[in-house]
Amino acid sequence: LDNGNGELRIDSTGTINNIGNLNLVNQENNTGLIIDGTIKNKGTMNVTNYSGVNGLEIGGTITNEGDATFTNYSNDFYIKSKGNITNNAGTNAEGEETGTLTLHNKSTAGDFNIKGTVTSNGKALNMQNDGAGFIVNGNVTSTDGVAAIRNTNGEFLVDTNGTITSEGTGLSIVNNEDATGINIKGKIVNKNQLVMQNTGVDGFNVSGSIENTGTTQLTNSSEALGGFTLDSTGKITNNGGALSITNNAKGGMNIKGLIKTNDDGTVAIYNLNSDLKIGDTTDNNYYVDSDGDVYIEVTDGDLLNAAGEKTLIRTTNQGGGSLTINVDNGAIGEEVATGVGAGSRDWNKSINVNIDGTISATSTGSRSLVNIASSGKDMKLNQITADGQVYLLADDMNGGVNTYNILNYNDKNTPNIKAAGMSLIASGNIGKEGENVKAVTF
Repeated sequence: LDNGNGELRIDSTGTINNIGNLNLVNQENNTGLIIDGTIKNKGTMNVTNYSGVNGLEIGGTITNEGDATFTNYSNDFYIKSKGNITNNAGTNAEGEETGTLTLHNKSTAGDFNIKGTVTSNGKALNMQNDGAGFIVNGNVTSTDGVAAIRNTNGEFLVDTNGTITSEGTGLSIVNNEDATGINIKGKIVNKNQLVMQNTGVDGFNVSGSIENTGTTQLTNSSEALGGFTLDSTGKITNNGGALSITNNAKGGMNIKGLIKTNDDGTVAIYNLNSDLKIGDTTDNNYYVDSDGDVYIEVTDGDLLNAAGEKTLIRTTNQGGGSLTINVDNGAIGEEVATGVGAGSRDWNKSINVNIDGTISATSTGSRSLVNIASSGKDMKLNQITADGQVYLLADDMNGGVNTYNILNYNDKNTPNIKAAGMSLIASGNIGKEGENVKAVTF
């Protein structure tokens, strides 16, 4: 069907059933391409809109078996709330697997707006927006193969009612530098590999949820001020595998919401050229909560407590669950009065932790210091190194009756602490006493 004048519309009562190639084209100087009816095709489908104030609108049901491509060049690419595109795997005449679904908004003036449903049951899902913005306020699902989503202009927004689900081999979401930012208010749910990357000026913001079973890489890279923010309502959950979050934008990294890994999953957080702040003023607690090791690296910035008297980092794997913090040219926590005895130290300025495994930390530079407090667990020291002062505390910030120790868990015969000065306070012992004496060394 090739329309050269006016509008190409398949009305709500209209139906197309086809086996073979199906091409729907709305040529230039027309008013748009609207599909409110039903299309069923087995073969290759191409739907193209070149012009029109209505753009490409889909409010009906489209089902295809094979490869399907939807392209819009004018105004909005709009999948309305009742719109449904489903693409299934197929086989071509040569016996080769087909089933790639491609949706591309090439209109620089309009949005790519999904309020309905897009389902890919074939070998690949490719979606790209070059227009004013990419908005998902419906459901995008990929059940097989790889899913790749790219935004080159405007904001990439998964709104509060939006969900992107991928159960295939992987999901990638890339927001280019000419776009503004990634904003996740709804849900991302994935199995296998998840890669999300933003180079837009407004940063990477999560107030909804991101959940993956597999390896997760979240990256925010920009020369602008837009940083990485996990808002107070935001949750990032990784079920097994490694979770890594990287920010090198000047806006810094703010972890106000909750990061959780299960099934021996690990957490690695990298922040460059700015401060990493953990915590908020809500009832949130255990902001980084890992069933495996936690690694934090900050370059040219500080690691700071923004929560006050709450636990920032927890590990729950008794077979491991160690914490390593490396800060190059910056501080870990803030300077405090040394105090005398348990209860005298200010928990508002320390990096408060609850760690099953060992603790290692390094701070270098003119602002160097290490201020770590262990609440509710013994502090098992591997090695703490600082150009400046070291402040360590093992106690219960809630004032419980149990006592907690600072212990030597370094098996390399090197000092536990290397620093310009130090202050250690424990409600229990500093070093192990009894039959197997092992002192804390410095």
